Amino acid sequence: MHEDLYKLLHRRWKARDKTNAWVFPNPATGNPYHKNSRFVKNLFDRVCARARVKRFTAHYIDAFDTNSQRSDNSADNSRSTK
Repeated sequence: MHEDLYKLLHRRWKARDKTNAWVFPNPATGNPYHKNSRFVKNLFDRVCARARVKRFTAHYIDAFDTNSQRSDNSADNSRSTK
């Protein structure tokens, strides 16, 4: 994780409403965002457009992190079925 992102998330964690179990609750409901909500579905579209970068999703970040941690730097994301 990039140091700036870590710092931002850490500040958000420390400043959170400690009476709520969620770090990023929906302000309208106090509950977590649902993965099918319009906000979540369009989140990366908005962020990428604002940053003027090619659209990507959290899946790319997860795959990048997983692959960058591999000792052989392989891009193979296959999972063991054992």
